[in-house]
Amino acid sequence: MGDGQYELPDDLDRVVVPVELVEEVEVALHASDEAAFRSALDGLMGVVRGRGARLPDDSLLPSDVVLPPPGASMQEVADLLGEDGLVPG
Repeated sequence: MGDGQYELPDDLDRVVVPVELVEEVEVALHASDEAAFRSALDGLMGVVRGRGARLPDDSLLPSDVVLPPPGASMQEVADLLGEDGLVPG
């Protein structure tokens, strides 16, 4: 289904999981801009995959952020986000 869980270094927490990319995903989603949405979401997922350490499949830890599965539609992401956005709080 998804890509599993990743542990991000402390410097990538809410501050550096590029806030700009999170905002770009949300802005593109609200603007119904598929190309911008896909680009921003792919960029955000690339940061997580590139800088995070993938946890074993049998590991299940609480998550601060839940990203949609690769290839998720804009509607699926909108449903996932609800009113809180990608990074709640």
